[in-house]
Amino acid sequence: MHFTLNNISVRKQVLVPVLLICVIMAIAFAFVTKESRSQRAQANETTVSALAQKTLSQQILENSFNARVSAIYALYDSSAFQNLDIAVNQEFDQSRVLLNQLSQTAALIIPNWKINWSG
Repeated sequence: MHFTLNNISVRKQVLVPVLLICVIMAIAFAFVTKESRSQRAQANETTVSALAQKTLSQQILENSFNARVSAIYALYDSSAFQNLDIAVNQEFDQSRVLLNQLSQTAALIIPNWKINWSG
C-alpha cells in the first residue's frame, strides 16, 4: 500500500507537525537555558574579579597620594622632612605588594610575560 497524506485524518495531519515543533522548541529552550546559565556565571565571575581589581587599584592610588602628601608636608615641616624617606618607602612598599597581587589576577596575566615590581 502506498503512503499518502490522504490516508491519514486531518486531525493527525495538523497534530504531527505541531508536536514536532513543540519538541524542537523544548530542545532549543533547554539549550538556551543552559547557555544562559553559563553566561551569567561567567559574567558574575568577571564582575567579582573587576571589583577586586578596582579595590587594589584604588589602594595603589591612595598609597601614591599619601606619598605625595608626605612630600608636600616635608616642604614646610622639618620633622616631616626627616621622616619623608621612611614614609615614601613605606607607601611604595605597600604599593609593590598590591601590584604583585594585581599581577596575579588571571584576567590580567599575559602568557610568558612576568612583571618584576621589586625595587
